[in-house]
Amino acid sequence: MSKGKYYSILFVPDESGNPKTIRFRKFWFKFFIYLMIVGLIALVIAIVFYGKLVSEAMEARRLRIENEALMEQHTEYLLLKQELETNREIVSRIKMLAGIDTMDVSDSLTADSTILAEIAINHINTQIPYGYPLRGFISKRFTEFGLFGEKHLGLDITCPEETFVHSTADGVVDFAGWDDYFGNLIRINHQNGYETVYAHNKESRVDKGEQVKRGDVIALSGNSGISSGPHLHYEVLKNGKPLDPERFLE
Repeated sequence: MSKGKYYSILFVPDESGNPKTIRFRKFWFKFFIYLMIVGLIALVIAIVFYGKLVSEAMEARRLRIENEALMEQHTEYLLLKQELETNREIVSRIKMLAGIDTMDVSDSLTADSTILAEIAINHINTQIPYGYPLRGFISKRFTEFGLFGEKHLGLDITCPEETFVHSTADGVVDFAGWDDYFGNLIRINHQNGYETVYAHNKESRVDKGEQVKRGDVIALSGNSGISSGPHLHYEVLKNGKPLDPERFLE
């Protein structure tokens, strides 16, 4: 009458003794199996959900830390902006008292101060040039108007040949090739008005159109083109206007 309604488990001892049999109703056995499957699925879901919660918590913590840093940077920016406005007022008063009617003293001061503030506040922005392209001795500085009218619109950094040259900001390589004066030349467009130039290289490690990150090795320094010795000629431009690269050094 009960045939087929039970599952039996037989336990046989190693030593002499009577075997023992445990019988389960099929219903409870199947119920136990289904319960284990449901429990296993629930455990997997719980692990996945917990992992997601941990990941989101870590991401929230990272964003909170970044937000605090940005708030601190913003506060510094506001202080610099306030100081800049004060300097502009002082310059304007001096111009008024002196009867100067030229532009361009306060406007030039404003432009330079704005660039300096931008560099100071946004050095964490990897699309703005920041730091040295390589380590060496600065042998010639930026000069827009020399004593005899000569110009030097970049920074010469003397270094041994085959020193790694690094990009100072993220961007896209606009030019990587030969220039009769600068030799092996690389120009990077940082897609925000900024450009950087790396000249007199021994060889390029990037090609035109290639995307680079700040710190990437883009060339080996050299003595190519018209050069008096191994060095890197480094330029920074904003909207086509050459800027003093030393403003951007760390």
